[in-house]
Amino acid sequence: MEVLYIPSNIKTRLEFFEGYGTFELIITLISAVISSLIAIIIYNRTENTTLAVLFALIMVALTITVIIKDRNNQSIMGFILNFFKFLFSQKKYIYGYKEEWL
Repeated sequence: MEVLYIPSNIKTRLEFFEGYGTFELIITLISAVISSLIAIIIYNRTENTTLAVLFALIMVALTITVIIKDRNNQSIMGFILNFFKFLFSQKKYIYGYKEEWL
């Protein structure tokens, strides 16, 4: 009888560090572009460089925090999306019993 050996902790995708791969990098870059545009608008309205730069940096850091995955392959954003999907899903299944041969 042969023993099947299944290796553990094998990554199926490229990750720069644990839980942060190319997909998360693309989302972070999109967030950086959008937050930079908003930071430019903030700077044009207030002429406060510190506020604009802090806004852009905090938004990028917040994005990384929300989309990074833990050991269970679950991110905070994925958890929130699954929660709302469950919240709005059907939970009552009305069942009516009928005789089989009527």
